[in-house]
Amino acid sequence: MRGGDVNTTSGHAYRQVRPAAWLLVFAVVFGISAKGFAQSSAMQAEPCVTVAASAPYAGGTTVAPVETARATDPVGPFPLSALLPFPWASIDGIWTMKLPDGTSLYFSFEVQSDCNGRKILKVNTFDRTTYRLTGDGTGLALANDTMVRAAMTTPSTQYMLYIRQFKQVVGKGQSKQVTVVTVRPFNGNETDDIHMVARKVSVLTLDQYVKHQQELARTRQIR
Repeated sequence: MRGGDVNTTSGHAYRQVRPAAWLLVFAVVFGISAKGFAQSSAMQAEPCVTVAASAPYAGGTTVAPVETARATDPVGPFPLSALLPFPWASIDGIWTMKLPDGTSLYFSFEVQSDCNGRKILKVNTFDRTTYRLTGDGTGLALANDTMVRAAMTTPSTQYMLYIRQFKQVVGKGQSKQVTVVTVRPFNGNETDDIHMVARKVSVLTLDQYVKHQQELARTRQIR
């Protein structure tokens, strides 16, 4: 597929977490109880998205408005020199990263706008074999912020996702941009965080990729 092979694995985790918390995050990200999620191709972006001040969860709890989240933002540790502005112009697409045991995860990021014209980030996790959703959420940022915070939901649980970009010095006078994703169990804290370096494997979002595959299948049938 042009723009990257979704089945390519890369990225690495920077920090091991407590076993119990790590197992929770593993179950969360892969959506072990992810029955009932629709095929991503059935999901179409709306002209604008209504985002509540507090994001509701299936369990009846809510996440505090993003404006209050900064005090608990993850900070590292990373051998990286500086936070960069959030890459709204280049974040669209499919990204892969790895848990501490080397298991690859797949996320689809898509920039949308809410009904007030504010940029938001649609986030989907999915199974790379079937392309079925295992979780979804909406990412928000403060004005001129460097970090997007996404409240993620699966049929069985919830977690927080933090996305930001750093500048990494790779040599004398040389640097590169590194996208870092942090997973934190809902109601967890920084001791439960898993920090992962993400690598972009496709410029297509999950919806776009599934539609592209369907079009290819129809073309093959016609031939």
